Amino acid sequence: MMKKRLYGGVVFSIVMSIVGYTQQAAKPGQTSLDDFCKQFPLSASCPDGKNAIAKQHTFCAEFPSSVTCPDGRAAIQEQNAFCFQFPMSASCPEGKAVIEKMTK
Repeated sequence: MMKKRLYGGVVFSIVMSIVGYTQQAAKPGQTSLDDFCKQFPLSASCPDGKNAIAKQHTFCAEFPSSVTCPDGRAAIQEQNAFCFQFPMSASCPEGKAVIEKMTK
């Protein structure tokens, strides 16, 4: 009785593996991409991600200096580099704080 269950379980496992393999062979990349998109729906390879990227491009076309856009991030990096060299400038947080203290 135990041997029949053991053999039955082994046969069942083999059959299910073959079925999975043939399904994978029919569309080798489709299953893995579907699984990937379930885990990471906003990836550029997935429909939701492509939609989000298109929306981001539209937004950045209208508001290029936004922090979420490449031009805005580049401007912030340049500002940070400038303020690192000249922290007391009026356009930097430390310089603004000093100016505010002096004017009060």
